[in-house]
Amino acid sequence: MAVRIKDVARRAGVSTATVSRVLNNVSTVSEENRENVLKAVKEMGYSPNVLARGFRMKKTFTVGMVLPDLSNPHFPLMMKGAEEELRRKSYNLIIANSDGKLEFEREAISTLLSKHVDGILFIGSGYNKSVETLIEESGCPIVLLGRRWSKALPSVSIDNFSAMKNVFDHLYSEGHRSFLYLGGPEDVSSSIDREEAARAVAQEYSGVVVKITRGQFTYESGYERAFSELSDHGSGYDAVVCANDLIAFGALVSCKALSIGVPEEISVTGFDNIFLSAQFTPALTTLDQNTYEIGKRAANLLLQYISGERKNKISFQLGTRLIIRESSRARRK
Repeated sequence: MAVRIKDVARRAGVSTATVSRVLNNVSTVSEENRENVLKAVKEMGYSPNVLARGFRMKKTFTVGMVLPDLSNPHFPLMMKGAEEELRRKSYNLIIANSDGKLEFEREAISTLLSKHVDGILFIGSGYNKSVETLIEESGCPIVLLGRRWSKALPSVSIDNFSAMKNVFDHLYSEGHRSFLYLGGPEDVSSSIDREEAARAVAQEYSGVVVKITRGQFTYESGYERAFSELSDHGSGYDAVVCANDLIAFGALVSCKALSIGVPEEISVTGFDNIFLSAQFTPALTTLDQNTYEIGKRAANLLLQYISGERKNKISFQLGTRLIIRESSRARRK
């Protein structure tokens, strides 16, 4: 016979309500009662009936997550942070990969809503009014990760402008004056903010030149743009500043193909600090944007909306740090 919650309560010497509070990590239970309940759960092999629990609470205990590119290690790390936070509260995560395509994003959101998920974590490939309207009209709690749209949608991200400005400021302090900037797509908020930082540097410092190009957040895009620009200008640039690490990997390989020494002749920097950035040769100077923590904080915020603990729409920006490695060095005067 299956063990029931009242059996656990009898063994622990508490009420069924106390058992429920312990299983749901409610903090109003005494430490003694919590220990007794957890001991009884372990001894009796009790497993909550999630379907029955969800039916009573009108929840499915599932959260959907829409990602633009699972092949980019940045996003699985964000997913890991979210999943570990959700697991602590007995929530399951359903993943949808949009491949950065608007029609797939709309389809993914609609599918998740049809499965009655309790909330959605969303990383859009770019801003789109129809997607925003779909989100708002669904009534389903949704939190954006690494993106900022309207104030109507809560988000967890970083200050992309200040973070990229930090990269440029460091390179400038080390004598770099001529920059090739390999940016991201023109319709992604994080890409827009990073490009604005590149423009700000050219305006702030006299004698600084910044060539800006746009493309996808991919290795191929980084390789093609870097190869084209560096073939034409050779070592005329002091540094190649990239909008993410995948673009930077492409730039590094293009430098090797063109026999341009990194960092001897030119510095190369990335953005994200994915795990491969420390393993690449040369190891990549990059900006760590707290990827795991973004996922964790976003999941925590979403759970607050799901539980009704939080009503107001709020956006958080997490801190970042510059990681200096072998791909950049001071320019000789």
